Amino acid sequence: PVGQLHTRQPVAARRGPREPVDPYRPYAYFVEPERTAAGAVEDVATLFLTNRECPFDCLMCDLWKHTLATPTPAGAVPAQIDFALEHLPPARHVKLYNSGNFFDKKAIPPDDHPAIAALVAGFETVIVENHPNLCTADVLRFRDRIPGQLEVAIGLETAHPETLAQLNKAMT
Repeated sequence: PVGQLHTRQPVAARRGPREPVDPYRPYAYFVEPERTAAGAVEDVATLFLTNRECPFDCLMCDLWKHTLATPTPAGAVPAQIDFALEHLPPARHVKLYNSGNFFDKKAIPPDDHPAIAALVAGFETVIVENHPNLCTADVLRFRDRIPGQLEVAIGLETAHPETLAQLNKAMT
C-alpha cells in the first residue's frame, strides 16, 4: 500500500544547494561485481542518471543534490546512457539509477523509453528505481520493450510503521 505525498517544506527547507549537473551526462557511472538473485557474483554497470528531482522528499535521502530543478529534456536520458555505456567495460546487468523514479514522467520522459530500451537491450537484467505510487502500466510497457529481466528497486528502509511515517516515504 502507498500513502499520500507528504509536504516538502519540512525536509526541503533544511537542504543546501544542488551540485551543478549536465542533463546530457550521467553524474556517475561504474562497473562493479555484485551478487545476483541466483547467488553468482557478476559485473553490474551502474549509471547514476541526471534528471528531475524526485517528488517524494524522504527524510534520509540526499539524491536530490544531483538533480535538475526542471523536468528532464527529451533525449537527455538516452544520451546519458549512451555516453556511460561507451565509457564502461562490458557487464551482464545494468542499473539505471536516477535519483528518483524511473517512471516519473518529468524525470524520464516516456517518449524516451523506446530509445532507452534499445540501449539496454544487450543486458540480461535491467534494474530501475521507482516509488510504489508510480508503479503503473508504464512499468509493464517498458518491461515488454526489453528482452532481459526488468527489476524495479523500491527503497523501503524499514517496515516499522511509525518509523516509516517519520521518514516521509509516502508509503505504508
